[in-house]
Amino acid sequence: MRIADCEVAYVGAGAHALTADEESAVQVAIEAGAPSDDKCALFLRILKACTRTNPSELDKRLSAIGVPVIKGALAFAPSAPQAVVLERWLQTA
Repeated sequence: MRIADCEVAYVGAGAHALTADEESAVQVAIEAGAPSDDKCALFLRILKACTRTNPSELDKRLSAIGVPVIKGALAFAPSAPQAVVLERWLQTA
């Protein structure tokens, strides 16, 4: 099975409150230049970056995601399926 794309959304009864680990990853992304106006939305972008990416679209997709979000993703899930690929991409970004 190959994943072409995914959607990440919060589904819950109340407002989403970031956990300490989520907040930490968001702070890494903000320190790297991500906008801080909606931390919950930023975390969802970070979470999406942790999922596998179609190898043929990798550079295009990671460029669109951006360095700050990729850094947040690596802080949140250093053992994610994409972690090695994300690290390599950051070295050339």
